[in-house]
Amino acid sequence: MRLPSPILVTGAAGFIGANLLGRLLRGPRNNIHIFVKKDTAMWRIKHLRSKIKIHLVDIADAASVLLAIKKVKPRTIFHLATYGGYSHQRDEKAVISANIIGTHNLMRACATEGFAAFVNTGSSSEYGLCSKPMRESDALKPNTLYGTTKVWATLFGQFLARTRKLPIVTMRPFSVYGPYEPLGRLMPNLIVAAYQGKNPHLSSPTSVRDYIYIEDLVDAYLAVANKPAAGEIFNVGTGKQRTLREVFTTMKKILHSPMEPIWDESVGRSFETKSWRADISKMKQYYRWSPHHDLESGLRSMTSWFANNKHLYQISK
Repeated sequence: MRLPSPILVTGAAGFIGANLLGRLLRGPRNNIHIFVKKDTAMWRIKHLRSKIKIHLVDIADAASVLLAIKKVKPRTIFHLATYGGYSHQRDEKAVISANIIGTHNLMRACATEGFAAFVNTGSSSEYGLCSKPMRESDALKPNTLYGTTKVWATLFGQFLARTRKLPIVTMRPFSVYGPYEPLGRLMPNLIVAAYQGKNPHLSSPTSVRDYIYIEDLVDAYLAVANKPAAGEIFNVGTGKQRTLREVFTTMKKILHSPMEPIWDESVGRSFETKSWRADISKMKQYYRWSPHHDLESGLRSMTSWFANNKHLYQISK
């Protein structure tokens, strides 16, 4: 797929961004730029650096953002830079700086130049606790600061799409897993525990999430960028929720591991719920998109990748 170029990716050194960047570079030759902060860890994209143009830009600095956008003049923008989505990211000022101020600066700067597509990254955390599959039309009741800032970014994107006729679209990924996922997250923790012969500490076996494999998410991003539905929001999940016990059992089978879970030893987050599932009918309707991986095939792909890339995590078996 050839997207309007130049292409700009923020958050390209992160988990989702690195996978998207890798896919973009596998396709037709694209003119790709990324914005990263000076202290950004680049280990996920170290092997791609010679193929992209790197700009040291803090998106919270409006002047720097505007200057860089005027220089790059991106036609397709993937905005993935964020802070606060992981439990250890607790600096409130940093959450607001990245998700509100940074998004405002980037959207405003891009609006001055015009563009073909701006794909903003929201979050399922925008919904808050729900007792049924989450739909894009649902009232938003976020119960975290992170979710609240993501709501603001989504609404600001819609505001610009409506008032300036700009092709801004927001994606709401659910629980994404796959290659380059950071240690400390569920799937890498289970893999590492199996490799090291340890029993993982897990929260409630009945805790549920809608787990979406990263390659399926990237497919969705590219489909939307190719034909942006201005002002729209799209859930990206599988439409099925899985319990933590199901995830553990599947991973144990794939890895042929004797590990056993130690339940309730780790502290669950305050918003654990019995229902956390995406309604993906809108994404199917607009783009005929559906995930290609179920939980087992996604975990098999991830564990295969991990086996060949342990050096990136400095883990020995």
